[in-house]
Amino acid sequence: MKQFLSWAIVIALVTFAIPVKAVEGRAGEIVRAAALIDQGEWQTSIAVLEPLLRLNRDELSPTEAGIAWNLLGTAYQSVGEYQKARRSFEAALRLLQNSSAPVGQQAAALDNFASLQLEVGQTEAAEKLRNKAKRLYEAERDHAGIARVSGNLALIALQRGRFKEAGRSLAEAFRESALVREPDPDDIAALYSVQCVLAIHERDLPKALNAAEQAIGLWQHRHGPQYFMLAYGYIVRGEVRNKRGEYPQARVDFEKALSLLARSPGSDSPSYLTVELAYAQVLRNAGSDEEASHMENRARSKLEELRHRECVQCSLSALSFR
Repeated sequence: MKQFLSWAIVIALVTFAIPVKAVEGRAGEIVRAAALIDQGEWQTSIAVLEPLLRLNRDELSPTEAGIAWNLLGTAYQSVGEYQKARRSFEAALRLLQNSSAPVGQQAAALDNFASLQLEVGQTEAAEKLRNKAKRLYEAERDHAGIARVSGNLALIALQRGRFKEAGRSLAEAFRESALVREPDPDDIAALYSVQCVLAIHERDLPKALNAAEQAIGLWQHRHGPQYFMLAYGYIVRGEVRNKRGEYPQARVDFEKALSLLARSPGSDSPSYLTVELAYAQVLRNAGSDEEASHMENRARSKLEELRHRECVQCSLSALSFR
């Protein structure tokens, strides 16, 4: 179970890392970048945001620049550029905390920064950031924001082995979502993916399978069969089928997931490589030891290269935002 959570946590966080409100004026490019990120086009969004922040920074308001940095941090994180992501989130928070930006923008930046912290193993820092984001959303009675952060806090609790706490946070997320007049189907799908992970821990595989199917159905209905987040629905369903001993069906799910991830963010991205590690275990369970070993060796080697390049153990400064 621990191995499954180690990659499922990172993947599910991507679902929640995108909430950004569109803004008016010069920031039309920011709105475009947000749309690109929502479709998993991270490299293209980077190509939009980098020159915008470098060449037109004097034309952007502090709020617009803060939102742009927040988006850029999410894009950098998605392609494994962790140090650039850290610097982007820190810039976003400096600007948003000292501007007239809506409170929800600052909360979204805190939540996004927390996803990076969790991905690089800074669990305590991630929890502090998310609790601060939740307090901001609560002050605004933003039920959608509270639901999103509560789902993310459930992920942190899962990673720390605090399963009852994870269940309480997830239940709160669904309650808050029920108070939203028109809840975002993507947010609900993400909550179902977290519910799937928790149900696997509880050994309730029928419930886990139903949750995975709900997530996949919501994403497919809204975005079609090529939507990048569907990869994560296939992954959690594949893991359920792996636990049930349904290895051929599990292999199909993982192959679908890897096919989508190969398109974006790419086959050398952290997301793709961590899913390969999970798929290797499915292959081993199915008796394909040689194929599993080859896949594991490639993924571990590439991940080690990424860790060395990005210095993911370097000290991060999120605790300064307590």
